[in-house]
Amino acid sequence: MLRTSVALLAALPLLAPTLSAQANKVAGRDATLPLVESFRSYGRAGTYPNGTTGAALGVTVCNVGTNDIGWNQPMNPDHPMYAPLVVRLAGDRLEQISDWSHVKHGFLSINANFCGSCSTSNGRILGPNCSDTYGSGLNADRYWLGPPSEIDPWLGDWQSQGSLFDRGMPDVGAPRNSDNSRSLTRSQANALPSTMHRIQLQDQDLLVQGARFFYGMYIVVAGEPGDARENNWCFREASAAWTGSSWSFGNLTNSVVGSPLNFWTGAAVTKGSNQGDDGFFYVGVKVTGPDARGFWHYEYAVHNRDNGRGGASFRVPVCPTARVENLNFRDIDGDATNNWTGQVQNGEVAFFAPATGNVLEWNTLYNFSFDADVAPASGASTIDQARLGAGGLSVTVMTTVPGTSHTPVIGDGCGVTPPQIHANGIPTIPNPGFAFRIEDVTANSSAVLLASWNTVPTNAGAGCTLFIDPAAAIVHGTFASDGQGIAQVPFAVPFDLSLEGVGLTFQAVELVNGGPLYGLGELSNAVRMRVGNQVTGCQ
Repeated sequence: MLRTSVALLAALPLLAPTLSAQANKVAGRDATLPLVESFRSYGRAGTYPNGTTGAALGVTVCNVGTNDIGWNQPMNPDHPMYAPLVVRLAGDRLEQISDWSHVKHGFLSINANFCGSCSTSNGRILGPNCSDTYGSGLNADRYWLGPPSEIDPWLGDWQSQGSLFDRGMPDVGAPRNSDNSRSLTRSQANALPSTMHRIQLQDQDLLVQGARFFYGMYIVVAGEPGDARENNWCFREASAAWTGSSWSFGNLTNSVVGSPLNFWTGAAVTKGSNQGDDGFFYVGVKVTGPDARGFWHYEYAVHNRDNGRGGASFRVPVCPTARVENLNFRDIDGDATNNWTGQVQNGEVAFFAPATGNVLEWNTLYNFSFDADVAPASGASTIDQARLGAGGLSVTVMTTVPGTSHTPVIGDGCGVTPPQIHANGIPTIPNPGFAFRIEDVTANSSAVLLASWNTVPTNAGAGCTLFIDPAAAIVHGTFASDGQGIAQVPFAVPFDLSLEGVGLTFQAVELVNGGPLYGLGELSNAVRMRVGNQVTGCQ
């Protein structure tokens, strides 16, 4: 179900101008970031190990296109902007640990030869084959740093009038705060608290044992075609060590051009945009399992590269009969009161932003995860746009979703604590280790597992429904539960291709004197097993 939050749309101001299908696109415009370096600490707030570090990094850009790129000082908006990002890989999860950091506004090009033979000397442009470098010290200078919310990342537009540079800090007041003249002075910038407007990193995020850290930049260039921006990213792995007074970062790898999601080993990364009317979301996914209960873990990282309208939901389809557990969300602000809510509804696992905001903004990465007893398959994820604008209400990104059901639950059990049937994997041909796991049985008690070829729902009274065929039921096995009330019942699938597509229905009965099933016991849920290597979709 499409659910773009109307309350959210009404409550949030438009942080970027109205978007169009990149009307300012310039053919042949192509900037790339081949190098990031000199990741440094610049200022501290709070006390270790619960403080905050301000940071910055150096970057080199190359013009690999065929035309000039404007490189004017603010208040002239014709200049590039650099958006920093720091991510952490820990526990096989890639997470953003920097804040929605302020962006660096370019102000002068040196037109060097890092990327080729440069023949341009005009500092107000970056010519073809020319490079420009800003060291970490310049990128830590708040005189050139502004909020990312002022930028339309898809068009590359920045409105100078009414911007932070126009307003000053503190605000100089009307009419000077909107006269399109710079009010943010050098003294104002230098007087800001030492971590303010710089990349902000929390001590606790840097102290995670075994974690890997990656820092980098994304460059916004007005008019650059959206499909030419895969090289606008550059990231590098770094170490992080506390020296007793500050954090020290050291390079561990060379710079790598591309999305930070590419550092998530084993993840599949895909992208989608709003029909050319707004920018791209990237979805990384890694699926592990199944575990002993037949559940797969679905881990997603969703990164908004340059979509100015932002994301207000993340939704993936799931088989209607699926059991879904452990829905989890992580953002970048550490504020639990504005977390997205996760729910299973209408054949979807869906996460929604609160009406108060916390949108997935451009140059931010949020995490979503859950467990489901449905195997992975290709499917479409949906990100609903947070704000009105040109284009559709949502963005579709093909990814991996819980979309193949081999042992769907087709009915509930009965009793005080009905037993629960889980499959330990997929009944492929062959699978000699396939088995059913029966849980929620009384410890050290007896039970039977029944099977039938057909599903014949029968009212057995006392709130119980038999889904196995009473006239053709087979006792597949008897078992005794262990001290935790769990039993494993083998059901080896032989190497017999004639079994492809065969279906069987299973229910377990725990023997309990006076139980609701004919006074004999408690009845488990029912599952319908589909055998084979060509099983697809839901049942």
